[in-house]
Amino acid sequence: MILAEPDLVTIFLALCLQCVWMLSVCLVLVTQS
Repeated sequence: MILAEPDLVTIFLALCLQCVWMLSVCLVLVTQS
């Protein structure tokens, strides 16, 4: 990860944040249902 290019790290972090956001939305939907 340290040798990775800044662009790749940014994309990786963006994907992680998107996954976490989707999991949060799913948890909210399951909790409210």
